[in-house]
Amino acid sequence: MARAAPPATPPRQEVAPGNVVEFVLPPLFPYQVRLVSSRAWELVIVSATQIGKTFACACWLLATAWEHPGTLNWWCAPTKKQANNGYETMKRIAQSAGILLPGRQGFTDGKMILRLINGARIECRSWKNPANLQGDSIYGLVVDEAGLLTSAARAIISSRRSAYLGPARYIGNPAASGSEFWLLHQQATEEKEKGEGYWDVLKWTWKTRHDALSPENQVRYVYFIENERRTLQPFEFARLYDADWAVPEKSIFGAVVKKLEKEGKLIAPDKTPHPGHSYLVAWDIGVTSDYTVGAPLCLNCFSISDYYRDRPGDTTGLPAKIVEYSKLWRTSAGKKGDEQLWNEPQIVVEKNGLGLVIFNEVARLYKKVQGWETDNLNKRTAVFEVLNRLDKGGLTIPKIAAMLNELTVYESQQNPKTQTWTFGAPAGAKDDIVMALLIAVGSATSGAAAYIEMMKRQLARMQEAEKNPK
Repeated sequence: MARAAPPATPPRQEVAPGNVVEFVLPPLFPYQVRLVSSRAWELVIVSATQIGKTFACACWLLATAWEHPGTLNWWCAPTKKQANNGYETMKRIAQSAGILLPGRQGFTDGKMILRLINGARIECRSWKNPANLQGDSIYGLVVDEAGLLTSAARAIISSRRSAYLGPARYIGNPAASGSEFWLLHQQATEEKEKGEGYWDVLKWTWKTRHDALSPENQVRYVYFIENERRTLQPFEFARLYDADWAVPEKSIFGAVVKKLEKEGKLIAPDKTPHPGHSYLVAWDIGVTSDYTVGAPLCLNCFSISDYYRDRPGDTTGLPAKIVEYSKLWRTSAGKKGDEQLWNEPQIVVEKNGLGLVIFNEVARLYKKVQGWETDNLNKRTAVFEVLNRLDKGGLTIPKIAAMLNELTVYESQQNPKTQTWTFGAPAGAKDDIVMALLIAVGSATSGAAAYIEMMKRQLARMQEAEKNPK
């Protein structure tokens, strides 16, 4: 069922409540206008440094408060000093526009509160102590310096919007993949792909600002940027000016994913199987807090172009869903007389824990099923098989944000005492798609499915030899 339109009314650049005062925003660069005029309920902006993000968000929050008389709106930042930057910027704009209450009624500097003539109020708050943010219900929200956002602060700040369901803007410089802002960006990217209009994502790099400058200033800006490029470490320049997420130190696949993105070797997502090819659909089973994910691997060209994800906590009908999705990847094997022949996909289901129950039910519904029990040894074997194939072109994956994000943060750690390696996502991140990918490649190269395919090839060669003896 389609959702209703987002409850937030988008801010306009010119607003005139009644016919008393007209609020016209100051001049903005085109990329800033896009932020101010966006209709998204939740907008995440990953920004290069010193690009005018505070000014753009100040304009947006003032416009939002102006269009919604009597509301309380928040500007949130990590510290009071950073919150004060937003406060002073909004105060200057509002005073110039004449939309504050007259005299000292319009602002309280110590508490960083602005009071508009339409009854709306804007408070600038620090999340240094998240417990201090409890209480008030707010409408519009700006989270500045979102790269420093913590999970505790995000939870409390966002919950203040539940009464009025107002819009939010999160903006900041990218931090490490796996950070709270990265998780928020991942969620926004995935939700945007659904096309429902609730979420949107913007990326502002140094080139974004460069293209908005006059020709004379473009030359000076490029000179400055090239000097920064020579001075800074590559990863730091990429974070500060290219607005790229820093690959975690322990990341296994991060470097090769960046390489594939840069070289344009990721394929477009596609739910259509390759004609005549055989497929294996691997399933990582998530019963409680994790998702169940299926990944279809073409065994002829070793590529994955899609994935299926089912929400955690409810396994009702899950075996039937697994079979239904897997059958989408069967292909024609020609005809025998009037009979249509099919290349039925091989299903591989993780059997760890409660996954065994799902495996048994899938096996009852579908004949071509194999189990996969994940342990540290076969996981490690699959990890290095995937890494090697991605690096050397032996495995193709799609340009799907959720998959690339999980691959980027998937990490390895070695126990200093036992010298054993463990693999998984960092705290707070997911690795369900990566696990489905590992099961697919692992079972196709070293697992039960690979053994069955090898036996089939040997049987075919034996049959061919019997038909054509030397």
